[in-house]
Amino acid sequence: MASVALLAGAPAFARAQQPTRVPDVVRDDPRRARATERVVFQLVLPDVGTSVVEALQRDGDVWLPVGPMLDLAGLPHTAERGGQRFSATPGAPRVVRAGDGAVASAGDTLWVPRDSIAQWLRVRTELSWAALTVTLRDAEALPAMQRAHRAATRVVTGLPQRAIVPRAPSDLPRPVLDGLVLDYAAITPLGAAAGGTSLSLSGGANLLGGALDGVLETDGAGGAVGRGSWTLVWDQPALRQLRVGDVPLTGPLPWSVRGIAIGNAPFIRPLAYGAVPYGVRLGPGWEVESYVGGQLVAVDSTGADGRFTRRFPVEYGSNPVELVGYGPLGEVRRFSRLFQVFPDEFLPSGDFEYGVSGGRCTDARCTVVGNADARWGATPYVSVRAGTMWLGTDSTGTEGRPYAQLSAIVGNTWSMQLAGVLNTRASAAVRWQPSPDRSVGFDASAARDDWWTRLQYGAASPRQVGVNGFMRPGGPLSRSFVTFDLRHSDETRGGVDVATFGGGTTLAGVQLLPSVTMTRDPQLLGGAPRWSGYVAAFAMAPRSLGPVLGQPFAFASVERTAYGATATSVTVTRGELLGGRLRVEVGGRWSGVAPTYTLRLLTDLPQARAITSVQSQGGDTRGSQFVQGSVFADPSRGTASFVAGPVLQRGGVTGRVFLDRDANGVFGPGDTPLGGVLVRVGTEYALTDASGHYRVWDVAPFHPVEVVVDPGTLDSPLWVTDARRTVIVPWPNRFQAFDVPIAAGGIVEGTVWDAMRQADATGVRVMLRSDDGQATRFETTFTDGAFMFLGVPPGRWIATVVPDDVLRSGNAASTAVPVTVRVREEGDRVPGVDLVLVSRPR
Repeated sequence: MASVALLAGAPAFARAQQPTRVPDVVRDDPRRARATERVVFQLVLPDVGTSVVEALQRDGDVWLPVGPMLDLAGLPHTAERGGQRFSATPGAPRVVRAGDGAVASAGDTLWVPRDSIAQWLRVRTELSWAALTVTLRDAEALPAMQRAHRAATRVVTGLPQRAIVPRAPSDLPRPVLDGLVLDYAAITPLGAAAGGTSLSLSGGANLLGGALDGVLETDGAGGAVGRGSWTLVWDQPALRQLRVGDVPLTGPLPWSVRGIAIGNAPFIRPLAYGAVPYGVRLGPGWEVESYVGGQLVAVDSTGADGRFTRRFPVEYGSNPVELVGYGPLGEVRRFSRLFQVFPDEFLPSGDFEYGVSGGRCTDARCTVVGNADARWGATPYVSVRAGTMWLGTDSTGTEGRPYAQLSAIVGNTWSMQLAGVLNTRASAAVRWQPSPDRSVGFDASAARDDWWTRLQYGAASPRQVGVNGFMRPGGPLSRSFVTFDLRHSDETRGGVDVATFGGGTTLAGVQLLPSVTMTRDPQLLGGAPRWSGYVAAFAMAPRSLGPVLGQPFAFASVERTAYGATATSVTVTRGELLGGRLRVEVGGRWSGVAPTYTLRLLTDLPQARAITSVQSQGGDTRGSQFVQGSVFADPSRGTASFVAGPVLQRGGVTGRVFLDRDANGVFGPGDTPLGGVLVRVGTEYALTDASGHYRVWDVAPFHPVEVVVDPGTLDSPLWVTDARRTVIVPWPNRFQAFDVPIAAGGIVEGTVWDAMRQADATGVRVMLRSDDGQATRFETTFTDGAFMFLGVPPGRWIATVVPDDVLRSGNAASTAVPVTVRVREEGDRVPGVDLVLVSRPR
């Protein structure tokens, strides 16, 4: 008897099964051959497809060809030895050996019984002799079925595209003197506490096109300190900022200087950083889904080398991307990839920034300070920084020392930073973080003990080295994490070691955060290690307990110090009182001394914010009253508005939304104010009132923002805004006046034809471009070649087919048709715009 071996890929759920032994069929036996007939059957896999094959009818059943069956199931294979042996692609072979007569072959075709196929693929088969079909049921585990289900449920949104923000309109002048805001905060002791009220006043206005800010603070004992600055910002690559007064020092140190600072760094750094590749190695034939922020944005396949790589736009901060790979044999693998970049370390590729500052020190550490700093983004993965800092004191004089810093990212996984100040300090840091769930970092530094080092870094250790890590297990422990930090310092009194181990988990709705610290100091207990521990717990009462008991939030902690003392504290918070305006906190702390009890009332009103605190310990009761708020001029109302604040160095936009009946962009006679329209300025929203006015505050100043009207709140789908005037630059400490005209747009209809107008063009993109080239719109033709543009602003336009679609259709060019949308109160309609595709010459 002949023996034929069958090897093919099996579904993932069946790989662990033992090989199935089936009997052989002796194809040379004339008695059995008379009972066998060839018949055409249709293989059906619901939601996937069908395949017409030549099968064998034998003993009232059907035998199916192996190759077409594997193709329909999505199981890759290759035929060997004239088609009588099938081998799976590498990864998950499934072996079915010949035995007692259940494998038949002839020429290059190999058949197996229908029941054997069902057992092998772990599916159920339905046979219909009337329709000559074999249908596979319960086949969800087959790779072809999995791919079909993913395609049916997949919604690819795509990454949001960052539009190029145009410059602000030129008719928004810099104010000479405008705007007025005032932030205030006061804290008054209650009970037996000594001292008077401490007060902080911060004011701002616009002066000579810049922002003027001032701060006055009193300490309750008669002392007062004041500071102020004036900031001017331009949108010029060579010089973007000029600051005078109490200003931040340029360079890596967060110091303040009373003097001047200039540079070309943006006042507010944009979040966008660039585009970097994310990738994995899986093997040939894999399908990869990419998720950003939990949303599916792309579906790709691995290349011939088995690698997948795709570039994604990234922003400053952490940029996690989830990749899900689906193998050709039904395998599923998940990957988490991370790219981290921070503005104090990296600049976008090709960017160059500088800063120069100097003046008197604002504290007693020094007398004068200066800095000249330069940064360059060499690549998306490498940035360098260099400069010189000058320090001066009455006793040492003034001395300058250069510094340098190198920041690099390797493979989106490793990051490193090397920094040093000549004859002062050197440091190095390396971090491995392939995903948000795992990281290990190493850092080391060495410092010279002199007056310069003590001024810059305080009492820095001569040498210090540390290792830290974070890990979040997967599966059922995905809500838990562990951390560690090991540190060694070479102090003047000897080596000091500190080791901290911590973590977190959630049990029965309670989040626990334990940590243990070991400290070994040669001057304490002869260098013997000392242990301390801390456990914090957070719990939210279940909502099922009702509106009273189901609202409180509790925080508790237990701490044991290295000296054996134990302290326990509990705080219970009840919010959402008085419509969410009032929150109550009650707590206590018990340690080796008398227990301490606290009560806090937090009131958050639209006009102000207040915190009342009372503390009692051993019969001694003390407290304080804190009040904070802001006031700013409101030109839209002609009054001053009170808000909870703070509002200093923030901007606002106010104006009117109106139906521009004459399409001149200015509110005038005959124009109609529009109420109930939703207006977005940057990330802030407001609804217009009955007079069409809107008011938005808390917008970042000196930074272009879009003014967008929600079209769903307009009364007509033909009403549109003037897209050329939707970007402005708010100024700080004041409202920027900006009216939003709404025009009655029109409808543009037409058809795309091929040459000679013999047939219409289906599925091509039509471009409608304004006559001045400032606005462009796109639509795709329907199945009959027709297209329609809704809400086209009045004006002159040019309609044509997108050049790429012209070439894709096999033609050489498209006609361009001028279109004029007229100003009409009810909107205009422009029909019959015919675009002809011109054929290529033969």
